[in-house]
Amino acid sequence: NLIISPDGRTALFTGGNYLRLWNIEQWRETRRLLGHSDEIESVAISPDGRLILSASADGSLRLWHPKDQIEFRRFETDGDMLTAVDVKADGRYLLVGGFSGDTALWDAAAGEAVRRFEGEGLPIHPGEVAFSPDGKLALVGAGDAFSGSGKKSLVLWDIETGEEIRRFEGHQYILRSVAFSPDGRTALAGSQSVSTGDAGDLILWDIETGEIIRRFDATEDITTINFSANGERALTSSAYFSNITLWDVAAGQAIRRLEGHTDVVLAADFGPDETSALSASADGSLILWDIETGEIIRRYLGHDNAVWTLDVSPDGRYVLSGGDDATIILWDFEAGEELRRFSEHTGAVLDVNFSPDGQTAFSVAMDGALIEWQISDPSLDELIEWVSANRYVRDLTCDERAQYRVEPLCEE
Repeated sequence: NLIISPDGRTALFTGGNYLRLWNIEQWRETRRLLGHSDEIESVAISPDGRLILSASADGSLRLWHPKDQIEFRRFETDGDMLTAVDVKADGRYLLVGGFSGDTALWDAAAGEAVRRFEGEGLPIHPGEVAFSPDGKLALVGAGDAFSGSGKKSLVLWDIETGEEIRRFEGHQYILRSVAFSPDGRTALAGSQSVSTGDAGDLILWDIETGEIIRRFDATEDITTINFSANGERALTSSAYFSNITLWDVAAGQAIRRLEGHTDVVLAADFGPDETSALSASADGSLILWDIETGEIIRRYLGHDNAVWTLDVSPDGRYVLSGGDDATIILWDFEAGEELRRFSEHTGAVLDVNFSPDGQTAFSVAMDGALIEWQISDPSLDELIEWVSANRYVRDLTCDERAQYRVEPLCEE
């Protein structure tokens, strides 16, 4: 089968049990869609070119997005609903928190959990696990937002020994987000009221002593926190008030509030040059802001529902977002265009993080899955390895065994 996309830019071929997408102008293959276990008999493309439907001799119909990407690796987890992930600066380890309140240290290369930090059964929310910049410490926040108990914890762990170092006491409400400063000497933690949702506090902590350095002039709920690269400013989001706030860390005072979303804001981060900021909202959009003027630069539209998380690639070229639609979208930062979709999760995607080299990314979701995704186009060896690990070969019939002389032959 050969089909040309409605815009005339892409040709779609069937190649056995997979689909091949070609750039017509450059006449080169741009992507392969893998998943069927037998010959593809028929294929169709939607009038807007956004969806492809394939029918196979394996008895299945598959609906594809032309920019879909294969997962790089799926980690064998214990079934806990995973809510937060952070990547160590050298890319060797992952810190993963879940609804159960436990946090696990994963060896990224081996795909194995090598250490567990046991919580108190208090749910960990997106953005509540963080490696220290030197990778020796882990900061984990948690809070019961469901039973009404208001129980909360903020704990510092030793990565090497797995021992608890200290607890930070002083927040009025349940913890919702944590972040180390770039020098690792301090950390910010934010909270949210269980009863009203519209109140919170933001505290700067001394990591060495566990003492409060400064209480920020914050009365709104704090659901995400990020430091600027020099540690002088911080960016927070408020779900209840649908805004993000730029802070002077030394003064503990708000510099500017940015408003423009039509529903709760669930994530925020600095842009690559730190003169801009990105926010993600339950209104299904991402907004890029000029933080010096407070003006909206552009909107990123593509999710069907609330967007829970976002991350900017190390080189500043890309943005990843994940949301309630169980989809992760890779965006071109400058153009605001969707480049690729990752659609293997079956539950809301709660946290995404690029690897330090930007070649892959990690995601956790309500389906309990921890997945590493290939962001750069896979090499031939990587593609062959993935196909070998994921292909399905059906049992041969007796006639086929005899024809191809595949042992053991069927008994007469």
